[in-house]
Amino acid sequence: MCLFKATHTAIAFTVSWLFFTGCVPTYTVKVNSLSANSSSISATTKISVGLDPEESDLVKLEFGRKLEYLLREQGRNIVPFDEADVVLVFDFKIDSEMQSYTKYVHDPGTPTPKKSGSSGGGFWGGVAQGLEEGTKKSRPQQAVRKINNRSLRLAAIDKETKGTLWQANVKSTGSSGDIRKVLNYMVIPAIDLFGDDTGQDVLYKIKQDDPRVQKMLQSSRR
Repeated sequence: MCLFKATHTAIAFTVSWLFFTGCVPTYTVKVNSLSANSSSISATTKISVGLDPEESDLVKLEFGRKLEYLLREQGRNIVPFDEADVVLVFDFKIDSEMQSYTKYVHDPGTPTPKKSGSSGGGFWGGVAQGLEEGTKKSRPQQAVRKINNRSLRLAAIDKETKGTLWQANVKSTGSSGDIRKVLNYMVIPAIDLFGDDTGQDVLYKIKQDDPRVQKMLQSSRR
């Protein structure tokens, strides 16, 4: 009987684990896209991703390759810097802050003596004075958590006039401090709006297993 109970518990735990791990994490991203002139960047515009030839930061070099991949997927004309009409530059950062919040924890309550004369079956039936379980409820508790504010800025610059033709301000807030990872989910909606003017923040929700992200990651590793 004990072996059966242990096995049954293990199966129940496994099923619960599979159920909960089936929920794919989702990144919430806000994009505000601005355009100086909707017709200033066409499909034939020659675009170069603006990386310093002496850039040694591998995260920035990798991100530059991802931008080139996404633009090519849109059918954009990607060329070397010397041949470009427009240069796409970028910058990203992450800031952390401690945030207070209220969480609710289980409160088992205070056990109280059973009234005399109470009876029950099994083992407890032979106990003259026992304890009744307290009222089960939740109680609020103050806690502190670390929040990471991630930001990405993209700007398409006219190589001749140095004017900004388009820019996108992308923000995402969450527990992850891995900017390299989160950028994958911030850049997709930003490039979707390349050249457009949204007039306001646009909210995107992107699942961690989004096929576009996975395909981009495979391409950038080549």
